Amino acid sequence: MPKKILFLIPNDSMTDDQRQYYQTLYPEVEFASADPYDPMKIAREKLREGIEIIAGRGNTAVTIRNGMPDIHVVEIPITGYDIIRSLGHTNFSGKTIAVITNNADIIGLEMFEKLYQIRIFGYMRIPFSRLRETILEVVSRGTEYVVGGAITCKAAHELGVPARMVTLGPESMSRAMHEIRQIQEAIEIEAQRLGFIEQLINNITEGVISVDPDETVLTLNP
Repeated sequence: MPKKILFLIPNDSMTDDQRQYYQTLYPEVEFASADPYDPMKIAREKLREGIEIIAGRGNTAVTIRNGMPDIHVVEIPITGYDIIRSLGHTNFSGKTIAVITNNADIIGLEMFEKLYQIRIFGYMRIPFSRLRETILEVVSRGTEYVVGGAITCKAAHELGVPARMVTLGPESMSRAMHEIRQIQEAIEIEAQRLGFIEQLINNITEGVISVDPDETVLTLNP
């Protein structure tokens, strides 16, 4: 059976072991790497293969939603767990980090700031035009690590600032899959409704034709 759900993830945001684990946990999902600057190419390719729902983080989700309004797009959330996990084995207690995103919000940063006794500067949904300026600003405020998506990390590395990409953790995956399940249920209900209407129209003895405002035929019975 062809897979109907596509997760587009940035390069280096998931290890091979993590990808294998999630593919086992969610066998109906296809995972693919995407260029966060231009995810449309692979999205169109997968759409032709039968994908019905696309999930992506930040700029990937926003770009596809704007460019393909007829496809169901789910934004994969970023949580405080993802941020802490992204720092790996770094001893960040007492340090200052900045979390910078271009097209995403982050859930639960305040809790982790208190829990780990670190200072977190949060800059959410920063436009591309202000990304480098924002990175330099947080460095001037004492930031030792910048954490963000692929676009943020690329800009930080170009400026010589240490940066860590946000990993895709199980909490984020679970939230995204919950939303996808709801969309799938809605799609199924709508298909059943349309099937009932089609059956009803096909059993009417008179001829029935429906058209849209441009007079394009949408439905007709035998």
